[in-house]
Amino acid sequence: MAMIAAERKLEEALVSKLRDLKYEYRPDIRDRSTLEQNFREKFEALNRVRLTDTEFTRLIDEIVTPDVFSAARTLRERNSFIRDDGTPLNYTLVNIRDWCKNAFEVVNQLRINTDTTSISPAISAHPSSKSRSICRPRIESWSSLRSKFKTQRRSTTCF
Repeated sequence: MAMIAAERKLEEALVSKLRDLKYEYRPDIRDRSTLEQNFREKFEALNRVRLTDTEFTRLIDEIVTPDVFSAARTLRERNSFIRDDGTPLNYTLVNIRDWCKNAFEVVNQLRINTDTTSISPAISAHPSSKSRSICRPRIESWSSLRSKFKTQRRSTTCF
């Protein structure tokens, strides 16, 4: 119980700090479907496009990766996608021309596949609203992230 209480306090402090930094808190996003719906709305608004359900599913499959470096590259570059009718769609996941127009959001206690992730900050590329765009990352709990960090930190050598 003490671990849970300590983790909850840490989470609340981080959410509070992010809100102080102008992240919008989104208590309405609690599961994968609301997360993906929010992403779809922001993606379509940013790129001025309407995707079919199959296009959206393929897009998610293309951009979601456990590789942090690949995900970061996809996030900061212009990407291309072939639509159902064979036409190309060049898109961005955030506003790469005018970064200050991106909005930031944070959610907590997001339930995906019955696992709960504590905090998920995100960037929105839609310049006129404070909403988020997220590419369904591989989500892990704070406990597993802490233990993974400790393990990696011990085994990492700096040159």
